[in-house]
Amino acid sequence: AMWIVVNMQKFPLNNKKLRRALAVSVNRKEIVDKLLPFENTPATRYIPPPLHFQKEGYVDDGNEALAKQLFSEAIEEMGITKEVFPPISVTIAMEEHYRRIAQYLQDEWKRLFGIQLKIEGCEFGVVLDRLGKGEFDLGFCQWISWLRDPIYFFEVFKYPSDRYNFPRWSNTEYVRLLDLSDQEVSLEKRRSYLHQAEQLFMEDLPVIPVFFTNNVYLKHPKLKGIHILDTGVVDMRFARFED
Repeated sequence: AMWIVVNMQKFPLNNKKLRRALAVSVNRKEIVDKLLPFENTPATRYIPPPLHFQKEGYVDDGNEALAKQLFSEAIEEMGITKEVFPPISVTIAMEEHYRRIAQYLQDEWKRLFGIQLKIEGCEFGVVLDRLGKGEFDLGFCQWISWLRDPIYFFEVFKYPSDRYNFPRWSNTEYVRLLDLSDQEVSLEKRRSYLHQAEQLFMEDLPVIPVFFTNNVYLKHPKLKGIHILDTGVVDMRFARFED
């Protein structure tokens, strides 16, 4: 999954309506169709397939009218005007598809909101360091689950002090639901707790989902015993070459 991570400690991104305005303004289908090299899936929810709890998204995709309305309400709440809205930056790794997405957002947010978005390209290690230290406004992040369990996505944001909780987001009800899920033996009840946790997460939007990645593989015809899980993880324990 590819997300836009939001620094919730910084003004004006600490405003929930502004985060939602940015989220609904993103035309994910256009990004997937025109800016990415392979076929990917637009993401309007947090948990990717095949682990998701609902097919419907939590945010509209490319809803410009709603985005403008939410932006107007946000700046009114913050007591500022469009003319004095501060510039914001996005920190990205220096990969071509990230650069294209950032430039797309730069153009769209300028057109819709008048926002000046500064693109700051860095080496991947520098991006992680800056996100970890909170030295960013927005940042691009990609997350892959090594487990076929959505808890791997949820645990990242359980506590503000957690290493990869870059937004420094916290929610006591979210923590309670995750704790309940850890103790629950009924799979149905556990899924219900985690679904509620996702709803809380997407209400606050510490990250803005953009797309779910579909992996592309090349395999030698003589290579046998490879198993590709539906999460995209490649199991090579029984890999072998056969003539």
